[in-house]
Order: sequence, then structure tokens, then C-alpha cells
Amino acid sequence: STQSDIDPRTRKANFEAESQGDIPNFHALDDSLHKNHEIPKAVRQREFAYQALNFLDLLQTTYCLERGTCAETNPIYGKNPHRTLLVVSKLASGVLHYAVTKTLLREEPELVDEWQIATIAIQGGVVMWNMRFCF
Repeated sequence: STQSDIDPRTRKANFEAESQGDIPNFHALDDSLHKNHEIPKAVRQREFAYQALNFLDLLQTTYCLERGTCAETNPIYGKNPHRTLLVVSKLASGVLHYAVTKTLLREEPELVDEWQIATIAIQGGVVMWNMRFCF
């Protein structure tokens, strides 16, 4: 079987055992986990869903701000933030989400599903809330 066929929980156990000197070639296992094709398909699909919703939120927000049909409600940005601020913050949040997902896969694989589902639900709720300003 290939590394991609191994359950994330098994990978975590392998990592923990290697740190105690029980499994040879720990670094090869660690390196393979960092390759995109080694991420389980369901995790990749949920990551794509989150990133797509994050991008859609950006499009909706800039569209309604430009038309003057809404005001930003995130107090960090202010009522009418500059488009550059929105783009940079959405890029940063997308990168951060991906980094947390990858870290959880490596460190706490049993939490990946909950993390992704919760963040997709939140971002999906934001997108649905924004729909009232887009039409």
C-alpha cells in the first residue's frame, strides 16, 4: 500500500512511534505527508469547498460595496474597506485555513473533519447572508 492509502490516524501513530525510535525512515513518511497528492481525497474536496466559499464571499462583498447596496459588518475592516484590504485578508485567511488543515492532518488527524466542516458551515453561512445584497 502507498502512503496515501494509510489512514491519517495510522500515520500519526507511525510518527509517534518513530519519535521513540520504533519505525525506520520516519523522515520519508513525514516528507510524503507534505505532498498534495498524499492528502486524503475527502480532505482535498472539503478544502476546495472552503476556498471556493472564501472567494465567493470576497466577490459578493466587493460587488455590493461597489454598488453601494451594503456595508461591511466585520468591525476589523470598517464599513467601507478598500478592496485591497479585502483581497489581502481573504488570501491570508485562505492560506491560514490550508496551513491549519495540513497541521491538523499531521498532528491531530481526528480533528480535521470537524475543523473543515465547521469552517465550511461558517463560511457558507456568510455567503448565504451576503446573497440578500447581491440581487
